Amino acid sequence: MIQPSISPKGVDEILYGPGERRTTVQLSGFTDQARLTAETSLTSTEGLKLRVASMTAVRFVEKEVYIDVLPGEVPEGLETETEVVTVWDEEVVRTVQGGGPIDVGRSEAVKLDVSIEVTDPGFRRGTGVLMITSGVFERPIAVPLVFQSGTLVDFSIAPEELGEEQGGVVSVTISASHRSGPGAEVTYELIGDAEADRITMEPATVRLKLEPGEAKKAIAAFKIPRDCAPEGHTLRILQRGAFPADGWHEHTVTLHVRPAPPPPPRPTLTLETARDSIQQEYLRHGGSSGRLGYPTSPVKMSPFGGLATRYYRGGRIDATLRDGPIGVVSQAIVTFKVGVYFLGFRCIRESDHDQLTPTDEPYFILAIDNATGNPIVQKIGPFENMETGSEIGAAQIFKIDNLTPNPLSIRVIAYENDQGDPSETARKLQEKMVELARAVQSLAGAAGADAADGPGIGPTAAASVVGALAGPLGALLAAGIVQILDLGDDYIGQGAQLLYARTEMAGSDPPRQGSFQGQDYNVMIEINGRAEGHYQLFFDVDGKIIDERS
Repeated sequence: MIQPSISPKGVDEILYGPGERRTTVQLSGFTDQARLTAETSLTSTEGLKLRVASMTAVRFVEKEVYIDVLPGEVPEGLETETEVVTVWDEEVVRTVQGGGPIDVGRSEAVKLDVSIEVTDPGFRRGTGVLMITSGVFERPIAVPLVFQSGTLVDFSIAPEELGEEQGGVVSVTISASHRSGPGAEVTYELIGDAEADRITMEPATVRLKLEPGEAKKAIAAFKIPRDCAPEGHTLRILQRGAFPADGWHEHTVTLHVRPAPPPPPRPTLTLETARDSIQQEYLRHGGSSGRLGYPTSPVKMSPFGGLATRYYRGGRIDATLRDGPIGVVSQAIVTFKVGVYFLGFRCIRESDHDQLTPTDEPYFILAIDNATGNPIVQKIGPFENMETGSEIGAAQIFKIDNLTPNPLSIRVIAYENDQGDPSETARKLQEKMVELARAVQSLAGAAGADAADGPGIGPTAAASVVGALAGPLGALLAAGIVQILDLGDDYIGQGAQLLYARTEMAGSDPPRQGSFQGQDYNVMIEINGRAEGHYQLFFDVDGKIIDERS
């Protein structure tokens, strides 16, 4: 009795779509003659047919094969240019159709071809057995058979031929159609071989989830490097996740790459382009009324190229050159701002006479003007029961941050609260101050203080601004102000200080003058109305160095 070896010991295959295909089982190691028969049986028959198609007996014989060696490549130790090797070759002894019987001789092998036919597109899975028997076998040989349906998906790419310039992007449509088998997710990728020449696909992986009978499309884009060879490129698109109906797992697209036109000349940073860009940025930030304030220098080109700068009371604007279509780009950098803080006041001497009360009831109109055309005016008080030597701390009453260090006027007008309305007094004064502040701004503009280029608020323009702040406002706020504006309160007096009049002082604080109620002050405005009263008002003007970019 004999028991030959079998290969494979079991069949487990995936079938794609309807039709017939073959699988082979081989028996070898026969030590004696044998007569074999074979048959198939199905444990599940829906949509699947099995049969033994043929049985072939073969023997393996040794043969000498001559291998030609190219001249000059003879291996060391060989004198001839032809090498002889021994190989095993397969010879067919006999073949029978169907399941036999077939006679197999000693030292021969037998190959059994099994036909599998899918008859139903809805087939999913089938199992069976290939049974081989012989009178000399110790026992029949049973080969388990398992077949499963794989997913069959057709795909195409359109257009199959297209063209684009170096550095460009071109798109194709990938179409996929489910033909048979279960639903599946299929993916498509560009094979990045030498032919593709660094052309990439976006997305890198196209995914389509297909249910039975479904068809879908997707768009893929090919990005072409600027230095890609200007010639035809064959792009290979590979499908994974399903078997293609035509048997080809990849399709090709021919992409003709054309030379790209030469790039436009690189922009250059000239004084003219820098001036225009800086002025636009300056106006975008409010011009002289914005946080940069008045310019203090002309546009200056860097000796190293690629950078131009103009300086202002509150910072600077840089113009730089960028690659690409953007060209010149300007950025404002605020480097200095000013805060004005009212600390309080002291009554040096009360008035010699009072109309209604034995003590004074002063109030103050504070006006801050830094030549932006919008002065800040605020009423402080009235304060009751003021006598000689009285002090009022008012640190939280009046404070202004983020002022631009243009020429800065701090003016205080003092009144005794008798018959009038302090709020109405402040309102009328503010109207007049706004009117005159805008006149100051016009004078500065006429002097070229905020022109697109030039020295900015140099000596001439500064004189106009400083003179206007000291002149028209001083004339307006003279001793006859109550009568001019028809106000009902006694005018005590006024005082003012002008800060940052010179450009070189714009980046520093006024020097410390003393201390009021434990707080340092660097501006003291004295109002001596003689018989109407005498007051000192204390301020802290604080400049801060910052770096704010926008």
